[in-house]
Amino acid sequence: LESVYFGHFFCHVLHQDHVAKKGVDPVALKKRMTQLLVDRGAAVPAEHNFGRLYPAPEPLIAHYRELDPLNMFNAGVGETSAKKGWG
Repeated sequence: LESVYFGHFFCHVLHQDHVAKKGVDPVALKKRMTQLLVDRGAAVPAEHNFGRLYPAPEPLIAHYRELDPLNMFNAGVGETSAKKGWG
C-alpha cells in the first residue's frame, strides 16, 4: 500500500489517499480500511456527505425530509428512497 498526502491548507482539510499494490483485492482493502476508521469513531464519508455509496444516519435523513418534503433534490442520497415524496 502506497500513501499520498495532500490538502486544502487554508481550510485545514488534509487527505491521505492510498494506492493498492498489484494483486491486492481493492474491494476487500476498502472494506478493511473503512472498518478501521469506523472503529476509531470516524464518520464515513467525512467530507463530502453521503452520496449514493453510504447510508445516512436517521437524524440526517429526518433533516433531508424536513428540507425536501417532496424528495425532489438529490433523491436517493444516503441510500434513501429515490421516489417522489419519499414513497
